[in-house]
Amino acid sequence: MSSSSSSKRGRSPSASDSDASFLGGHFAEGEKVLCFHGPLLYEARINKVRLRDNKPKAGGVAAPGATKILKYFVHYHGWNKNWDEWVPGARMLKYSESNLVRKRLRNPLTT
Repeated sequence: MSSSSSSKRGRSPSASDSDASFLGGHFAEGEKVLCFHGPLLYEARINKVRLRDNKPKAGGVAAPGATKILKYFVHYHGWNKNWDEWVPGARMLKYSESNLVRKRLRNPLTT
């Protein structure tokens, strides 16, 4: 069996299931999620999972000891791939009926 056929959907070895669970990761590659983009929630799919440097924005200083964070590369359903982005788990919710209700309440003008 080739290594490509043994990997799940081209999964990168940089973040295995055990790494994700150890680091508090609750999401997996290929999983459908709801993701915040600004104040609104949108359907998205996780394309990649990586342990990345926790770089502060605009020259800020990172918290001591917080050098790595689990990030997810998401594609928003129906959006151009130019909107794909790396997001932390804190911006995502599991795709569930209760969270879809939350989405409808938060985004009253969208379907």
